[in-house]
Amino acid sequence: MTRRLAFALVLAVLAATPLRAEEIGRFYLHLLQVQLLLHGYDPGPATGEMTGRTRWAVARYRQDAGLPADIDFLDVLSHLRYAAPRVMAKPRPGGHASARVAAAQYLLQKLGYFIPPIDGRLGEETRAAIAAYRSEHGLAGTEIDDALIASLTATAQRNGVEVPSVIAALDTPP
Repeated sequence: MTRRLAFALVLAVLAATPLRAEEIGRFYLHLLQVQLLLHGYDPGPATGEMTGRTRWAVARYRQDAGLPADIDFLDVLSHLRYAAPRVMAKPRPGGHASARVAAAQYLLQKLGYFIPPIDGRLGEETRAAIAAYRSEHGLAGTEIDDALIASLTATAQRNGVEVPSVIAALDTPP
């Protein structure tokens, strides 16, 4: 059996492991999905709904973090928020969720510029929110760059928004 096939089988078993989604509720599931996105894992849009993609992202995170297969969602959420060193997914090109985009969406949403669920994808609604924020704050450009993240972070903190520490770590090399 090849190494790649063995890894895929392990992830499939982990993804099928029963999780306590019903017990933790939509609120904590939403927090878990946001944290997975901020760490570069793709659980799908952060809606608080259990999906196969969310289970798969949790399984990938568990594998990368070396966590036991039977660890529940609340423990995974705690690990995502407080573990040091941080476990970040390797960036994947081509349509996959991006931790950097998710961070911008998170901050834009907290500041009232972005309404849809955070999904880590740079779609039209995200681009419109970025353009509106940049226009109102006198920032040039159209992309999610260091200046935008720094401005969003500073504005959020001035407005009393708690900024997850993982957002500050996005610009720090692993």
